[in-house]
Amino acid sequence: MKIFKLALIIIFLLSLYLNLFSSNFDHSVYDEILKKHVENGLVDYKALKTNDAALDKYLKQLKQINSNEFENWSKDEKLALWINAYNAITIEGILRSYPIEYGGILDRIRFPKN
Repeated sequence: MKIFKLALIIIFLLSLYLNLFSSNFDHSVYDEILKKHVENGLVDYKALKTNDAALDKYLKQLKQINSNEFENWSKDEKLALWINAYNAITIEGILRSYPIEYGGILDRIRFPKN
């Protein structure tokens, strides 16, 4: 479990770091989501579920990216976008099913209750 928490913290910090390099796209909405709903590498899905307008706004911004302009971005700018987009879409997918029910015997073997 400690490795999982460490991985989440690394992803969070990498996301924040890469935001500094992405000048062609404003990640500030996503940055605020992370600052407000992530603590010690853990996402507070319950709080985020009750106020997901900012996440919706960020995902809509992603849809508006012009592919021709994107091709001219630096490698770091593209990387920042892909990492942030992946993480935001993953969070949105989890929120669609939140709260995740603690299921049958197979789910109990694969996933801890917490």
